[in-house]
Amino acid sequence: MDYAQRICSLVHSIRKTSKIKVRTPLQKVLLPVVDEKFALAVLKGWKRPYGVRLT
Repeated sequence: MDYAQRICSLVHSIRKTSKIKVRTPLQKVLLPVVDEKFALAVLKGWKRPYGVRLT
């Protein structure tokens, strides 16, 4: 849950600096994945959102 909160907070701050309204949908958000452990920690407990691909 901590990862999800951090990611949402970072995306919100990027939107704010770029003056993109919160209700405006984003086409995609890219996260750098260092290892598979991080990816699993981020996705743990989340239902797979629309457009999320695990490659």
